Amino acid sequence: MRRVLICCVLLVMSATSILAEDFSWSSNKTDIILQQGTPPTYEESNAIVYSTNKTPNEMLKYLSIDYILVDTRYNFEDNQLVSVEQAFTPDDSSKGEPELFEELSKYLTSKYGEPIAGTEVWINSKKEGDHFLLVLAGELKLLRVWRTEKTTVFLSQKRMENQNGPYVHTVISYFPNASHYPNIP
Repeated sequence: MRRVLICCVLLVMSATSILAEDFSWSSNKTDIILQQGTPPTYEESNAIVYSTNKTPNEMLKYLSIDYILVDTRYNFEDNQLVSVEQAFTPDDSSKGEPELFEELSKYLTSKYGEPIAGTEVWINSKKEGDHFLLVLAGELKLLRVWRTEKTTVFLSQKRMENQNGPYVHTVISYFPNASHYPNIP
C-alpha cells in the first residue's frame, strides 16, 4: 500500500510540471488529466476539454472583465498532444468583448515577448470603424503570433455563428514548432 501511495504521489508531482511554460508535446491524455487534477468536462476520441467560468489568475491583471468562460481543448493524434486551444467568452454577452483581443495580446506579450507576426485579414476591402464591430460583421479577422523554443502561439479573433446567431470567437492556439498549422484565422 505504501509503495502504491509513493508511486501515485511521484506521478502527480511529475505531472504538475508537464505544462509549465511550454506544453510537453509528448504528453498523452492521461498526462493532461493528471496535470489538471480533475476529470475533463467532456472527452472525445481525439480530444479532452476543460470548461471553467473562472479566469486563470495569471490573466486577471490584463483583462478588464474578471469573469469569463474559458474552454481549453487538448487535441491528440495517436494519443500524443498535437495542439491546445483556449477559447474565451465573456459570460455576460453572446457577442463577445471588444477589448478581449488586445488584452489577451498584452498578456501573451508579457509571457512570450513581442509577437513575431500580426495581421488583419480583410474579407473584402479595408473599412474604417470599430474593429470589434467589423469582426462581428465578418469583415475582419485578427491574428498575432508568438514563438518560444518549442511552441508557436496564435491569438485569433473572428466571427463565428451558433444557434443564437453571430458572435466574436477569440482563441489562443498552441502548436509544436515542427507541426503544420491549421488554416488560422
